[in-house]
Amino acid sequence: TSHRLRRGANTPPAWASELVTRAAAGPAAEARAVAVDLGDRVGYLRPIFVTAPCLRCHGPAGELSPGVVEALRASYPGDRATGFAVGDLRGFFWAEVSR
Repeated sequence: TSHRLRRGANTPPAWASELVTRAAAGPAAEARAVAVDLGDRVGYLRPIFVTAPCLRCHGPAGELSPGVVEALRASYPGDRATGFAVGDLRGFFWAEVSR
């Protein structure tokens, strides 16, 4: 999930929404993994930081190859997941585990 989604199906779960928004508002380097007590289960968020290979699909719009731009438009018409730089917080992996 992310604060800038590629597709709507990756919207953060309710328990993670505020954590994702808060992390995106601060310095990327301060984003940390978080475990959340959900009662009968535990939620876990782990940050994803942008590295050089990520820029092929998530970099500045003007630097993406034409083929990537075309594929993103075709597959993700509402894409907001470009414009990142190395070191940026791209989003989070998340999971829920039963106790």
